Amino acid sequence: MRLAQAAAQLGSARAYFHETYNEAWLTTGRDQSLSMAQKAQCQLATTHAVTASAQAVDLIHSCVGTTGIRQAYSFERYFRDVHVVTQHAFVSEARLEAVGQVMFDQEPDCPFFAF
Repeated sequence: MRLAQAAAQLGSARAYFHETYNEAWLTTGRDQSLSMAQKAQCQLATTHAVTASAQAVDLIHSCVGTTGIRQAYSFERYFRDVHVVTQHAFVSEARLEAVGQVMFDQEPDCPFFAF
């Protein structure tokens, strides 16, 4: 059950990510700049993909028991690494605040949106 949940979570996050960036690619391919809303969608899709990945690993981690915390097994490293990535400044959940600011037509505080 948990493996199926993890697969669905990753698949939907991957599809959303690719759909969002494909639209951004098409926009820039027409020599147009991304709108603020498109930049926010890119940020949202990226952060969601990272968050969903960590949640998928958490689902599997809940099944592996103490094996998941022993350094002798590779899963410990996967668990640690995916959670480290969630703290990266560009993809952390804190970036969703800027996305919300754009959704409410406010000036975002993230430098990514200034370009």
